[in-house]
Formats: sequence, C-alpha cells, structure tokens
Amino acid sequence: LPSPHEARVVVGSEWSEFVSSDSSKLVLFYTPWCRYCTSAIEVADQLATQDFMLVAKMDKSRNDSPGLPVDTFPSVVLIFPKSLSGHAKYTGPITVDAVTEWATALLNTPREEL
Repeated sequence: LPSPHEARVVVGSEWSEFVSSDSSKLVLFYTPWCRYCTSAIEVADQLATQDFMLVAKMDKSRNDSPGLPVDTFPSVVLIFPKSLSGHAKYTGPITVDAVTEWATALLNTPREEL
C-alpha cells in the first residue's frame, strides 16, 4: 500500500483490474528519464493526499497499459469507472490546482456530453 502521502503505484500486471474498478481514477504516466516527470510525480503525490479520488502513477518505461496508449510524458489521464472507453487526457499545466479543477469539471459533466 502507498503511504498516505503518495499516489498509488500501478504496474502492468494489475492494470486490467485497476481500470475495471467502480471508481474514477486519475493516473499519471511517467518515465524516469523525463525531466518534467519529477515535478508531475510530486503533483500526483499531493493530489493523493486530498481524498478527492484515487490517484495513481505508472512508470511507462517498465509497464504497459493495454487499451490506453500513452506516448508523451508526463501524461495525466482521468479514467471513468469500469471502462477504458471513458477516459480523458489532460493537456494543461500539471499543477495541483489546475488538475483538480479539470478533473472536478469533468466528473460533474454528464457522461453523454463528454
């Protein structure tokens, strides 16, 4: 289990179970060689302390995320409950306030409008 001050680490072997859960989740995809990823990991860890939703992080240099291709790093993706067909990729600055505002707005938008 992650510490209460860190985002959950997700690995490829648990990806299918992770995305099929009943809750929305925010996932940061990163690589160790990406210089921007260090600050994005810190943001994910800060978001994880807010009890706002499940926040996870995945090292894409070591893990696959079948059904969700990610080719830019860092990438933040909001995955809706039980399905990879319902997801949205964040494209703004990766800060606690900006990501929280974006995710909250999406979660408050009816799914048929997305």
